[in-house]
Amino acid sequence: MRTGKLSDRRRANQSGSAFIEFALVSLIMLPIFFAVIDYSRVFYYGAIVQGAARAGTQYALNSAPNEAAVASIEAAATADASNVPSSMSFATTPAPTFFCACSNSTAQVSCTSTCGTGYTLGTYSQVNTQLTFTTYFKYPLLPTSITVTGQSIVQVH
Repeated sequence: MRTGKLSDRRRANQSGSAFIEFALVSLIMLPIFFAVIDYSRVFYYGAIVQGAARAGTQYALNSAPNEAAVASIEAAATADASNVPSSMSFATTPAPTFFCACSNSTAQVSCTSTCGTGYTLGTYSQVNTQLTFTTYFKYPLLPTSITVTGQSIVQVH
């Protein structure tokens, strides 16, 4: 019988300890949980920004490679990023460009130049997009604003 009375006393002394432990751990874990959720949105917006750059180059594939098409390419990229809240600044910066390069090199060349024997001259379109992501809350040691960028380059001719 003595063992029963001793274990009852121990339980009586520890009756609120689980709640106190939970309270102390949750003070640390809840802010970390919210920070992880908040910063995971960066990946979501990163996919949107990259998809908008691809939408711009996809539009460039179907249009003539000239400077008149730049506004339409920007409009296509912006339309693809329609899920971005107005509080975040989305832009196609710098403006979409067309450039030429030989098939044996990544260096840009004049569109009137010729490439070496067996190599072809191609016209490319490049669209760069960016978004300034801001967190819902301020966290110690973590930035509240992050610039997310996307880029897409495709051969149009």
